[in-house]
Amino acid sequence: MANKLKSLLTLGNVVTLVIGGVAGIVLPVIGLFVGLQVSPVLGTVLVAPYIVVAALFDTYLGNMHGFARLLGLGLSILTYVLLAFGVRHVFRLALRR
Repeated sequence: MANKLKSLLTLGNVVTLVIGGVAGIVLPVIGLFVGLQVSPVLGTVLVAPYIVVAALFDTYLGNMHGFARLLGLGLSILTYVLLAFGVRHVFRLALRR
């Protein structure tokens, strides 16, 4: 069990986890401003985890209460961590060829 945990906590996995976590915190905030100024479609994609939570609670983004905001933050972090691991996997496959 200890060896399996040690193999999961490699430097590449930890860096990917941190990058995905920071992206999950920062990108939805950037998405709100990008959606207003640059591209509504890009802004909607960046804020998508919060939109899902708002739809589940049947409320608007601005009217979400604390639990819903924390749930949106958790879903956003999870989404961007999974996306970061997917991008890392694709890069590793591309470099292998």
